[in-house]
Amino acid sequence: MDIGCGSGNTAKILSDELKYDRIIGVDIDPNMIEFARINNQIKNTEYIVQDISNDWSLWDEKLKKLSGKVSVIFSNYCLHWINDIERAAINISHLLSNTGIVVVDVLYCGDIYRNVTNEERKKFDEILKYPTEQKVIGRWVSAFKNAGLTKIDIKYWEPKSIYPQKFYFEGIFPKMINILSIIKIFFLCYYN
Repeated sequence: MDIGCGSGNTAKILSDELKYDRIIGVDIDPNMIEFARINNQIKNTEYIVQDISNDWSLWDEKLKKLSGKVSVIFSNYCLHWINDIERAAINISHLLSNTGIVVVDVLYCGDIYRNVTNEERKKFDEILKYPTEQKVIGRWVSAFKNAGLTKIDIKYWEPKSIYPQKFYFEGIFPKMINILSIIKIFFLCYYN
């Protein structure tokens, strides 16, 4: 199963490479599922609209029938969008067979403030509220453990940027701060 399958490109690659009898791609976005069905449909692949953080009782019946039967759950750069991590982990646990594995790639961009002064860090934190690495990864580890998935093996690598630091610190961050400040002011004025 490919959670957060989007356009279906990865589900198609998994099907080609792993030679499983059946690959199911799930995504919360019906437009992406429709795109996947049109552009990446192959004989052993099915695409289903599903929010993995919904209560299990609200899940699509086809997916509920897979309870305890899924041998591999894969997710590439989508779990960072999940708000109810605990519910999602429980649902992943429901799907997984006793010998199944979960392979996830959780996006974390590293310490984006590592080269700024403490004063600048405070300013960025007020606007962005960017979580720490420990919080992002730790929440998933805790959620998986609480859901009964106890054999957790984490492979970690530091993200690499293709742009020089100057691009971020002189181009992107100052613009983001200005835009986010305007949005924050708008909300404060509009909703107060």
